[in-house]
Formats: sequence, C-alpha cells, structure tokens
Amino acid sequence: MFSYKFYNSILENLKESEYEIISFETKEEIKERKILLRHDVDIDIWGAIELGKIENMNGFKSIFFFQPNAEIYNMLSTECEKIIHDLHTMGHDVGLHIDASKFQTASELNDYIYSCFNYYSLYFPLKRIISFHRPAPFILDGNIQIKEFINVYDEKFTKRIKYCSDSNHRRFWLQKEYLDSINMGHPIQLLTHPIWWGNSKRDLEIYEVYERYSNKLNMYKDRALSRNIGVFNKLIMGRNK
Repeated sequence: MFSYKFYNSILENLKESEYEIISFETKEEIKERKILLRHDVDIDIWGAIELGKIENMNGFKSIFFFQPNAEIYNMLSTECEKIIHDLHTMGHDVGLHIDASKFQTASELNDYIYSCFNYYSLYFPLKRIISFHRPAPFILDGNIQIKEFINVYDEKFTKRIKYCSDSNHRRFWLQKEYLDSINMGHPIQLLTHPIWWGNSKRDLEIYEVYERYSNKLNMYKDRALSRNIGVFNKLIMGRNK
C-alpha cells in the first residue's frame, strides 16, 4: 500500500537483500544488487520531504527532481526552498524535472535545460542530472543526449537494468518483474512520486488521494496568505481552530 510505513518496509527489504544505493553519476558498470533511487516531484513538495526523512532514517540517499515550470509550486517560494535545502542537508541530491512536451527540437530543449540549470543553480546545489516530466517516446527510447548532463532515461539506466515505477498509482512491488529482480539481485532504477504516499493505514482510492492533496494545498495557501496579507490572519486562525 502507498503508506510511509510501507515505503519504509520497501527500503528495509532492499537492505535485507543487500542492495547498495548508487548515484546516476557513477562511472562504473551498474552490476548486481545496485539500485538508483529517484523521485519526480510533480506536484507534492511536502510528500518529498517525508520520503527523504524515511530514506535518511534508513541510511539511504536518493535524488529528488523538482519542476522549474511547475503549475502548483514555485521552487523559489519560502516553503519549497526550505524543503529543497533540507533534503540536501540530509545528503540527498536535487535535480531538475523538465517538461519536454513544449519543445519541437532537441536544440530548443537543450537551450531550456541550460538556462534553467544556470538560473536555479544560483539558489540550489543542483546536480547535472535531468529527469523528464511525462517523457515523450523519443526520450523513452533512451537515445537523447544533453551535453554535460546525465539523462535518467538513458538506456543504461532503463534498458540495461530493471526500471520500476509507481507512475499512475502503479503498485510496482506486486509486479513479477520487480519481485524477480529483488530475488535475483538485478540492478534497478526505482522511481516514485511523492503524491501517492502518505500516512494512511489502508489503500486509498484515487479520489481520496486527491482530497488528501487538496488539503495540503489549502494549508499551503493559508500559510502563504498569512505571510503576505495580514488582514487575513484573524480569519485563517479562526477557521483553523
């Protein structure tokens, strides 16, 4: 189930199976019992810090990819900036999650990546590692190269090793491919999205996941209003009693 407690058990199982966390920056061939842990932070920045804490508690380090053009959050907002710096303090890496759908050519995409990296690296210790949001087939083919950057969809991370994901609320831990990989010690790239995970004690329906996230957004909105528009403070404080 998509709970923080269960995510902790997934990590414990990886430790028991003697898996070692490695970085996408590795120069070596990715061999048996190696795993790349990755999180695409599409919309839920608050869930990201919770997953980061669980991994830190287990002695694991991963990489979190944040969207520079996210429609829900702003990387430079007070709240998001703190989350990113807290993740880095724990030892996790941070990279950019790029929406490539708006570009027609590889040249346009490259220019955008360079511009975003140069700007946001002024504020955050970013890795030159790129994840793509809702990747198009030409990206999933694993052949796109971005000079001076590592693409997590490169075929050495997706085709030469096992690639498992919770995309679209997929329960990867029930899939034969994932179970067989763990049992046989195959190298793995594991992608999760913070939006799916929470403190629930049972599996939630999609509408319940939506409601849980909507509540987070409402709290975020109230905190932002309280910081920026003083006349709302009394109203917000009264409603939240």
